[in-house]
Amino acid sequence: MSLSDFTLIGKDDVYDHVYLLYSDSKLNNDLGYYPSKADKFVIPIGDLDIEVEQSKSGVYSRHGTGTTGFYLWNVSPLFAEWMLYHKHPLSDMFNGCGVVVELGSGVVGVLASTLSTRCELFVATDQKHVLKLLAKNIENNRQPKANTKIVEFDWENIEFGVSNLESTLERRQVDFVLAFDTIYNSFLLDHFIAATKTICNSETIVVVGIQLRDEDVLSEFLEKMLDKSFQCYHVDQEWLSSDLKNGYSIYCFKLCS
Repeated sequence: MSLSDFTLIGKDDVYDHVYLLYSDSKLNNDLGYYPSKADKFVIPIGDLDIEVEQSKSGVYSRHGTGTTGFYLWNVSPLFAEWMLYHKHPLSDMFNGCGVVVELGSGVVGVLASTLSTRCELFVATDQKHVLKLLAKNIENNRQPKANTKIVEFDWENIEFGVSNLESTLERRQVDFVLAFDTIYNSFLLDHFIAATKTICNSETIVVVGIQLRDEDVLSEFLEKMLDKSFQCYHVDQEWLSSDLKNGYSIYCFKLCS
């Protein structure tokens, strides 16, 4: 199985693809927060119970800087469940891979806590003020044989983030980049894409999970990724879990050879 099992999206296809996606999908009316009012709660993912802590009070820091990273968003646990308990081309390619880097892990670190046993090294990254609680959650849910690292990586300061990442990777190449619910406004797109391209090689697979909200932002994101020499593959609904079919979309990207 390979990325060719999914639908290749070219630049001329973006408008029709997004139009049909929003026409055919059952969209969620909520913002996409995980449905828990508590700061501490348990996330059931198959036979795993992930005990996590988030910080609703931290959404606005003492410096007045807003961040969505203090919340858990729905798409991450749904993707984790899909990767762990469903057979599809992406899980086949992911299982047993080398280095995985997640951009914008947030404080909860669901993917680091669940998928780290499927790869040799999982690197969770985010802004500095998110890392303390992220580290706590990952440690509290650490599975046997999981190799997880935490790295400060702010997309608006790529050079510093890449330096941190290179120190951790020690010349190892990145096999997968994961990013979930990181595409939600136009301002961050150029920063995110630049950061992503910087850490990719010709074999890296970038997996982006999106809750379907603003179709203009999604169109802009896909067009910008294509402009930056990424091939774009859409994971068709036939491969998705029933939960992911309801208002979410998964894309895989790879730099053109």
